[in-house]
Amino acid sequence: MTNPRDYALPDPSLDPEAQRIAWERDRDERGWRHTLGSAFEEGRKEGYEEGFRIGKKEGGLLWLLTEKFGPLAEEHRSRLAGADEATLDRWLDGIVDAATIDDLFRE
Repeated sequence: MTNPRDYALPDPSLDPEAQRIAWERDRDERGWRHTLGSAFEEGRKEGYEEGFRIGKKEGGLLWLLTEKFGPLAEEHRSRLAGADEATLDRWLDGIVDAATIDDLFRE
């Protein structure tokens, strides 16, 4: 019977080439983690800012519509909540001339 240690690989921690490869892999992995983390954080920040900007417009428009036309029906609230930023801008521009909320949303 042979000893299993006879076939074992040499201890990589003693091999300078293995140490170099391990160090490079560790360095590369840390670099990727830093890059991905930075990109994720930047994307999260941009998403938050865009959401805040759109939410602020949506909230302002909701207030203006309620002041001008009274309490909004659920259908109108849903359309307002689902509108993109360009649509919100168009509705904000048109609120002064709109006779009814349906006229405004029809544009």
